[in-house]
Amino acid sequence: MKGVTLTRPQSVNRSKVRVPTVNYRLQSRPWQIQPFCVMPVLPGEILRKTLWTDTAITDPLLNRFQGWWCETKFFYVRARDAVPAQAETIKNIFLDPEANLSALYEAADPKYFHAYGVNWLKNCVRQIVEHYFRADDEAPDDATIDGLWAATVGTDNWTDSMVLGAQQDAEDVTLTVGGDDSFTMRELNKAERMYEFLKMGLLTDMDYSDFLRTYGVKIPAEELPGKPKYLGGVSEWTMPTNTVEPTTGVATTACYWQNKDRLDKDHLFKEPGFVVGLRIYRPKVFRSGIKGSVSGIMDTALEWLPAVLMDDPETSLVRVASGAGPLGAIGQDYTFDMRDYFLYGEEFMNFDPATWSGAVALPAVNTAPTPDQFNKRYPTLAMSKQFFVDAAGTKNLVETSGRIDFTIAGRIIDTTPPVARLEV
Repeated sequence: MKGVTLTRPQSVNRSKVRVPTVNYRLQSRPWQIQPFCVMPVLPGEILRKTLWTDTAITDPLLNRFQGWWCETKFFYVRARDAVPAQAETIKNIFLDPEANLSALYEAADPKYFHAYGVNWLKNCVRQIVEHYFRADDEAPDDATIDGLWAATVGTDNWTDSMVLGAQQDAEDVTLTVGGDDSFTMRELNKAERMYEFLKMGLLTDMDYSDFLRTYGVKIPAEELPGKPKYLGGVSEWTMPTNTVEPTTGVATTACYWQNKDRLDKDHLFKEPGFVVGLRIYRPKVFRSGIKGSVSGIMDTALEWLPAVLMDDPETSLVRVASGAGPLGAIGQDYTFDMRDYFLYGEEFMNFDPATWSGAVALPAVNTAPTPDQFNKRYPTLAMSKQFFVDAAGTKNLVETSGRIDFTIAGRIIDTTPPVARLEV
C-alpha cells in the first residue's frame, strides 16, 4: 500500500561479540563457596575469553607461616538444570509465552545478590556443589559456613575412605535364603561369580551414562541432565606478609593477592543457561585429630598390600581399635583403605597439633545432628574464624574487590540509541 513502510527485523548474525562486565566486592570466610558473578548465555553463543582482575586481602592473621590458596572457578549451568525438580516447568517458559516461574520465587538473599524473583544463582551453585564439592553419599547442606556452602579443608588424604566401626557394622547383611536359613558353598560361589560378572561389565554401581553405554551410546557425564559443566579455573598460592592494621597502627601479618588471570578456551553453549563464577579461600591446614603416622600400624603383610591380593580391594581395608592407631582415642573403632595412604600420603608434625591454632579439629566424631557420623573433611564456622587475630570479633574475613570481562560471540547487538558521554 502506498505510504506504508515495512521495517525488517534485525538480521541474525552469529559473528557479533558482546563483552559484558561484572564488578564485584566480596566479604567472605575461609572455605566458603562464594559466588561472585552470574552471566546468562543463549543457545549457540560461544564464550571466547574470560578475563578477571582483583585484589584480595585477609584480616590480620595469627600464623605468619601458614599459606593460603585463592581459587577461582567457572561453571556453565543450563537453565533447566538449575532446579531439577522443575526442569519441565523451566523448559516450558521457552515454549509458552504465557508461562512464568512465579512458583520458584524466593525471598531476598544478600549473599547471592538476590532481591526478587527466581534466585538463579543460588540454585545454580547448589547444583555445582552437589556434583563437584560433595561425595556421592553427601548433600550440599551437610556442610555450611555462615549461610554459604562449605568446601573441604584441602587435598585428598588417607582419611577420605574412613568409616566408623558402628557405621560399618550397620551395613552388615544377614543372609536369609529359605525356611531353615541354610545355604551351600555352591550357592555362595554362584553368587560370587554373578557379582564378578556384573563388576566386569561395570554394572555394580550403574548411573544413567552406564545404562546408555550398554546400548553402545556414549554420552560424556557433563552432558547428562543436571550436571553443570566445569569451564576452568585458577588457584593462586601466597604466604602471609607483614602489614599494619589500618585502624590501630599495630604491625601484623595478612595474606594478599593481586590476581590477573584469564581463560581462553572456547566454550559453545547449546542451551540457555548461566556462567557462574566461584571464589574459595583455603588456608593450608593440619588436622589436630591425627596424632601420628599411619606407618605405625603396618605390622602385618596385609598392610603392605601383597601383590597376589592386589585385585581384591577388600584386602586393603584395615580396622583399627580406638586408641591403637594414628587417630588416638576417638571412642570407636574405625576402618580405612590402606591404599589411600600409599596414594595420597599424610601430614607430619613434630609437636602436638592440638596446641596450635593452625590445626583444625578434624577428623572428628559428630554427636549432632546425627550421632556417630564421621566428619573427615568439612570445616565449621568456628574453624573458619580461628586463623584470625580477632577470632571472636568481626575482623575475621577476606575482602575482595575486582572486575571480570566476558567475551561472548553470538547474535546480540546493541539496538538502543547511543548514550551521550560526558568524559572526553
